[in-house]
Amino acid sequence: MLSDRRPGDAILALRDCSFSYDGEDFIDSLSLAVGEASFVGLLGPNGSGKSTVLKLLAGILRPARGEVTLWDKPIAEFGNRDRAKLVSYLPQQLQMSMPFRVSELVAMGLYPYDRPPELTAGDAIAMVGLTEKSGELITNLSGGEYRRAFLAMTLLQGAG
Repeated sequence: MLSDRRPGDAILALRDCSFSYDGEDFIDSLSLAVGEASFVGLLGPNGSGKSTVLKLLAGILRPARGEVTLWDKPIAEFGNRDRAKLVSYLPQQLQMSMPFRVSELVAMGLYPYDRPPELTAGDAIAMVGLTEKSGELITNLSGGEYRRAFLAMTLLQGAG
């Protein structure tokens, strides 16, 4: 599959996607293609649909019309674990009150893997500058440290 790819080919795409909340159209006929090594920014006012687009791309939401594809395959056809190896989503708002330690939370990024990736939980924690906090409860972290712990989990999830 990967050997047939050319630079610029879409890895992740929305094709003519529409989405509704409570029967009211919110996104109408949106198309977007993200190629390898692309950096994409979504800009717009609050409530304009940026988070909804990201959730569609991650397979968390399903479009009312249109198609979301990952490597030219409908994203809905990927099982949760297989999709999680290829697409990570870090939400804007994080609320978890469970008493997990930083190291335990980050290790949850290993969920999709039968064999762990080369990157370890400790590596991911170090990448976000939380090595000294790895044994701390996430409920005791500052707001920025809390977000970095979730970022480390997301980095580990995408390490395969």
